[in-house]
Amino acid sequence: MHNRYRSKIDVITFVLNTANGNGVKQLEILSKANVTQITQGVLFILLEFNLIEYMQNQRTYKTTEKGIRFIDAYCQMKNLVQSQ
Repeated sequence: MHNRYRSKIDVITFVLNTANGNGVKQLEILSKANVTQITQGVLFILLEFNLIEYMQNQRTYKTTEKGIRFIDAYCQMKNLVQSQ
């Protein structure tokens, strides 16, 4: 597997995309994002800024509406930068 450097914002966006739709457990986020060491910090940031929510009764994470808007804005900015 080819490992390339991913910025923190890339990891955040990936986590939000992973939790978009149905709730996902932390293990699934770890597995799909392939980030074991910084995920707790990333999840804390996402929870703090209300980009993701933790559903305690199901022990899962789900991207909020604000998180979905963040993904959209990030993708638009990334496309603008790459098209230059």
